[in-house]
Amino acid sequence: MDRVQTYSLASGATSITDLAEISKHVQDSGKEKWEEIKAELKDVEEKIADGTVKVTNAQNGEEFDQSKCPNVKIK
Repeated sequence: MDRVQTYSLASGATSITDLAEISKHVQDSGKEKWEEIKAELKDVEEKIADGTVKVTNAQNGEEFDQSKCPNVKIK
């Protein structure tokens, strides 16, 4: 694990997705809603990058505190 590199959204080295492939299949009747969806994803991405939303990386050994997220159900 000494050679593992991690990149955050704030670094600009990674992103959630640009949705380019899905965008190709959005019909004209859905374009307005599609723009709303992309705007909401952009907002979430910004909140992750600035720390407003904390993402837990269990693969990296981070622990998820379920008591802080009562609406999240772990199966």
